Order: sequence, then C-alpha cells, then structure tokens
Amino acid sequence: MNNKPNTTPEPITPPAGAFSSLEALNAMRDVAKTFCHSTLVPPQYRGAKNIGNVMIALDLAARTGANPLTVMRNLNAEAGTPSWSAQFLIARVNSCGRFEPLRYKLTGQGTNRDASPGRPRRAATSDSEARG
Repeated sequence: MNNKPNTTPEPITPPAGAFSSLEALNAMRDVAKTFCHSTLVPPQYRGAKNIGNVMIALDLAARTGANPLTVMRNLNAEAGTPSWSAQFLIARVNSCGRFEPLRYKLTGQGTNRDASPGRPRRAATSDSEARG
C-alpha cells in the first residue's frame, strides 16, 4: 500500500461560461443577435456590426449576476476601455449587503454641481443621543 500523499496539482480549468464551448458560444451569439435588433439597447449595441459588444456585455452580465440590459445601459467604452457608470457602481455597493450604503452630498447648481462624501447615518444608541 502506498502511503505517499498525492502531490500532483489539480489542473486549472477556465470558468464555465459562454466562451467555454462552441455550443455555448453559438447560443450566446443567438441571444446577442436579438439584442442587436432591439431599440431598447443603447446605440453602441445596435446592429450586426456591434454583436461583439453585445456578447461581451452578456458575458459580463453572467459573471456579475446583473441583468444584461442593465449592463448595456451602464457599461461605457472610451477608446476600447470599458468603464462602469458611477450610478451602477453605487447601486451595486449599496445593494450587496457587505457595506453601509454610500452617502454623498450634492452642492451647486446645473453644470457647477459637485458631489462629496456625506456622513453615514448612525442609529441613536441612547435617549439623549436621539434628542440631539
């Protein structure tokens, strides 16, 4: 009987998803085509020439657990670099349950508006604290 521990490392497998097999990729392409023909998606995702953008958005939606249309409305690309809208990021942080909700204070008017960190709300711990 061999009592030596098995030191062979487990093989690294890529995460399962739309790019894991030809069948999954074809299924994603079919879904992407539907989005490409919708007037509800932002312009950068419309039309057959933008099917690649839609497929990337669908993959990001699957990986983050977000709705595909929400991803498309909040994912911006400038010069090939994707970035999330601040509104989307704040909503994700506030809804994840791991952090206190983000608070911020808006000041100014029109184009001179500014947002700065607000003070988190604290629950009153005694009657004197609750009265202020």
